[in-house]
Amino acid sequence: MIDRPDDVYHRMASLFATRLLPPDEGEAVATSLAAWVSARERLGMALAGHVRAAACALAPGAPRRARPHVEAALHLVAERRPDSFHLPELWWVAGQVEAALGQAAAAAGHWHTGAAWVQHTAATHVPPGYQESFLRRNAVNAELLQHAAGAAGGS
Repeated sequence: MIDRPDDVYHRMASLFATRLLPPDEGEAVATSLAAWVSARERLGMALAGHVRAAACALAPGAPRRARPHVEAALHLVAERRPDSFHLPELWWVAGQVEAALGQAAAAAGHWHTGAAWVQHTAATHVPPGYQESFLRRNAVNAELLQHAAGAAGGS
């Protein structure tokens, strides 16, 4: 692959590659991507970059480093939606960050928000024959639903 760092498609591929890279390298790539696309006002992609950077920071146990990325993504989600990113990952990662920081109520809030989005989307946009797959076979959706239910049971 030719390195074309000023190409948005190269940046998008880099975002997907963060799942395959060692966490510290993935965090650096995602952080760089979020800054690059933010400067070009591609804010949906910036949201995805911040979420991936936070997820990578969590892998080595650095939730304090992950939190600013989560905060940036939560700010962006109020008005933006990523094109090529599963939005519930934002609430899943945000909850994980808060849980790692000992903020159980904040974690539960993020998981409940994500679970509500997943359930609403399944009911309004997913054909009936695919709802079970959307709810249970998508790993992020299933984790959100499970953690939101567990948090509700522990309240």
